[in-house]
Amino acid sequence: MNYDLDKIRSIPIPDIAKRLGLEFNRQNKARCIRPEQHKNGDSDPSLSYDPKRNILHCFVCDLTLDTIEVVKQIKRCDFKESCKYIIDNFHIAPAKPKSKPQLKETKLSLQDEMRGVNFNKYLIANFDDLKNGGKIPACWTLKTIEDLQIGFDRSIDCITYLYFNEKCETINIHWHKKRSIPGHGGNVLYPMQALDKIYSKDRLLIFAEGKKDTVSLISLGFQAVTSTTGAGSIPKDLSLLSGFKKVLIVYDHDEAGKTGAEKLAQRLKYLYPGMTVCIHNWADDKPAGYDVTDYFSNGGNKNVFKQMLKYAEPFECQGLTEIKPTNNIEFPGQTLIELMENDEPAPTPIISRGLLDPNSILMITGAPKVGKSILAANLALSLVAGKNWFDFEISKPYSVAYFQAEMKSYRVRKRFKSMLLNEYNPMESLFITNPITFNILDENYFKSLEKFLIGTDVLIIDPFINYHQKNENDNSEMQEVMSQFRRLVNNLNLSIIIIHHNRKSVETSGGSNARGASSIFGSLDGLIEMRRKNDLINIHFDLRYDGAPDEMQVKLNPSSLWFERIDEHLIQDSNKRILELVNNSDTGILKSKLTKILSTEFSKSENTTRKWINDLVKIGVIGSDGSKRNPTLFTLNRNSEKCLF
Repeated sequence: MNYDLDKIRSIPIPDIAKRLGLEFNRQNKARCIRPEQHKNGDSDPSLSYDPKRNILHCFVCDLTLDTIEVVKQIKRCDFKESCKYIIDNFHIAPAKPKSKPQLKETKLSLQDEMRGVNFNKYLIANFDDLKNGGKIPACWTLKTIEDLQIGFDRSIDCITYLYFNEKCETINIHWHKKRSIPGHGGNVLYPMQALDKIYSKDRLLIFAEGKKDTVSLISLGFQAVTSTTGAGSIPKDLSLLSGFKKVLIVYDHDEAGKTGAEKLAQRLKYLYPGMTVCIHNWADDKPAGYDVTDYFSNGGNKNVFKQMLKYAEPFECQGLTEIKPTNNIEFPGQTLIELMENDEPAPTPIISRGLLDPNSILMITGAPKVGKSILAANLALSLVAGKNWFDFEISKPYSVAYFQAEMKSYRVRKRFKSMLLNEYNPMESLFITNPITFNILDENYFKSLEKFLIGTDVLIIDPFINYHQKNENDNSEMQEVMSQFRRLVNNLNLSIIIIHHNRKSVETSGGSNARGASSIFGSLDGLIEMRRKNDLINIHFDLRYDGAPDEMQVKLNPSSLWFERIDEHLIQDSNKRILELVNNSDTGILKSKLTKILSTEFSKSENTTRKWINDLVKIGVIGSDGSKRNPTLFTLNRNSEKCLF
């Protein structure tokens, strides 16, 4: 059955709750359905109804319920049974079946399509000159250029590729390693038209890392395909690969290529267990980044290449296949001497200094409204961009799935839009859910989540309470929940960041402040605790295996929604410099000029330095002429430095 979730969630909760025996008082409050998490059994009702949002919220145990969750919690049933109960009792018609979602496959405008055609015509007309000039690979053939409609934009000296959908309609132009048509990005298979109409599923299919390598292989008579966004991500829809008997992955000779090939192989084996999937590894003496096109451009032979591919071993999917017991059970390990002689390097951390290692669980805790979700969003963008978070190194881009239960999509869009104005561009490798809750211990949900997350590096859960239905104060029950998250880590070779609340009225910093049973903290590899101090946030670190980094102080920039590190000496130095510049100007100084001077001298963004100035204006240390756009600033007190410090 297709559920019309909008209609289901529009039924007023009191109407549903009364049928289930939950009574409301005149203040629209009811007793919490989790009295075990209240000291007095919730004798004084704390479950409040918000009619505008049509939700119930308990301000003691922080439980939030919509219509579906109310039925699930009271009747102890699953999602489908809850929906069916509401549909049957409130006579809601089933939703119409939805068509299969498309991945940004909007057809190009006629104008853009003609641009692609003209690029192709130029490449065909100048094929020999461009090949001789090294503008295109030497192994490419004119027939392949014509068949795939590859072009060349002479205005920027760049190869262009046309993307097609299954209907052979043009859906994008991509300039090699540069850009796409706005609104037509997305990760799809290339060349899709060949996969669907031309290739034989009985022949070997080579999955290359990029379009250039794919075209090189097709030019030499191989069946080849790639994804349009590189080794780091996998298209969600791989259905066109169904039926191929053997797929050989030939990615670049670097760490990203190796990791990406293994993720793709794991995804293919999970989706198509009968498919033979192999990975080709280049010889160790090849330079970093060496690829298919390099091989053939440097005189590589097609027949020798075929022989090389024969040595690729079939990939065995680890973790996702059931391990059946046998009579000969093995216990892997080694002697201490073997361990000491093993010089295998440690895996590269996802976030340096032990904060987030591969296959680990990190928790972010703090009081309500301290900014945990914003900090998690900052981290997510840093991870997908491969850019450092404060002085924690992030060595490369990672794919991130952000599961959140509290914000509507338009609010998520508004939040990330503010953050992206900073210096990061939106990326396909960050997936953010609409509000969703489920029980991680429900095996159906777990298997679906496991399948969805194949190829993901980091999963963010926000907040913890919405993804289980156990008593947080029960050690054994919380151990069961955390073990399920650890199972996800081990099965998929990913890392998890969990957002959780602190206990009330905590005095000291540390992992023991996390709300609930001690087994929660005991199951973690790392913890970030956020504690408010006036308008600043103290961030404390707890790590299982490494010495914890020093505590640091941050402040939220309200314009960019990025937390910025606060250094007390920096604040004092910047305040002194502002007063010095203002005092030395007899007629005052324009705010824009002062902002730029500070930005240059302190190597901070203008948003940050502008806020420094605003703080001093707000407390009356410096004055303003009142102009809204670009006020002139002047000193109010020549002894203001003494007053301030």
